[in-house]
Amino acid sequence: MKQIFKFLLASVLIFNIGCSDDDTLPVDIEDLNVSGGPFAQQILSEGLSDINLLDPSGSNFTKTYQLISLDNGNDISLFEVFVNATRLSDELAGEQLLLSIPASEFDTSSGPFPQVMVDFAAEDILNLLGLTTTDLEGGDQFNFRLALTNPEGTFSDVSANFANQSAQHTFISNVICLNVPVPGDWTLEMTDLYGDGWNGGQITVNISGESTTYSAAGFGTTVTITIPEGTTIFTFTYTSGDWEGENLYTLTDPNGMVVLNEGVGDGSQTNGPPTGELLNNCPE
Repeated sequence: MKQIFKFLLASVLIFNIGCSDDDTLPVDIEDLNVSGGPFAQQILSEGLSDINLLDPSGSNFTKTYQLISLDNGNDISLFEVFVNATRLSDELAGEQLLLSIPASEFDTSSGPFPQVMVDFAAEDILNLLGLTTTDLEGGDQFNFRLALTNPEGTFSDVSANFANQSAQHTFISNVICLNVPVPGDWTLEMTDLYGDGWNGGQITVNISGESTTYSAAGFGTTVTITIPEGTTIFTFTYTSGDWEGENLYTLTDPNGMVVLNEGVGDGSQTNGPPTGELLNNCPE
């Protein structure tokens, strides 16, 4: 069996955190004075920040940070990003410097604080860490750490005195396996060998967060499942009922390729199609 990693996604996410006057500096200035350390506040994230093992070349995302300090970020001379890779508590690849952006490349035209926009590309990260997709499994993690330098030193940790701060100096990208479906009309053909329907067996299809349940009636039922252009989430889950050995089904994509062909057909009570989520799987 393939190892199944179920995850909740809502197609490619785009987060946009607006910055009002109150949001721009979410730290009491007296708290900031305690440490004097600068910090980076994420104000925009675009793209799916998890890394798709089945399509690393398409796993790219962008984050934009504003750089805040006692000197309104003007004393920050360097912005760095480090990354390593782990599997549970084990290290797959040691930490490496992913990028280094000097103050001369900060954007000072977009607000009261300097900003940096960082492009993260999975293929570049893998190359840096000396990893390939064969080294990875679903559930592995890439761990990112930001570091800011000013005359007081280099800072990665945000002071605990910042009771209201929303800085994000560390974040994680999970390794997932996302099968992007072919858009168009898919055909689900469900068969019951005895002719009395599936006796509680059912298939749940989730398209971008919208779930629909299907089941065979009589000797069988055929339905069309339409996948819109741009869909990235398409999960297909079979739930067993009674007399599972009577239940068969095939799922065919718009190009006529049979994606799933499941069922034993021995007429038994329990020996039926495999249960659980059958798409978006990571290989063993």
